[in-house]
Amino acid sequence: MTQARWGTSTDGALLTALQRAAKQPVSHEEIVAQRVSFVYGSVSSSANGVTREKIRQMILQEEGGLAEGSR
Repeated sequence: MTQARWGTSTDGALLTALQRAAKQPVSHEEIVAQRVSFVYGSVSSSANGVTREKIRQMILQEEGGLAEGSR
């Protein structure tokens, strides 16, 4: 366990896994999914007709119509 300055500790295996994950490239589809999630979470729950798929389509259209996995 690694001692942090706030008196908490973090498992060494977890830190190693996080460091390894941080070095992995993020795919275009993962970035799109993160953007969709952010926008969907930011939209008021009273916004009728807003779906994750509509948001995804708008994001892809904004990017120039890139299809899944094209990067």
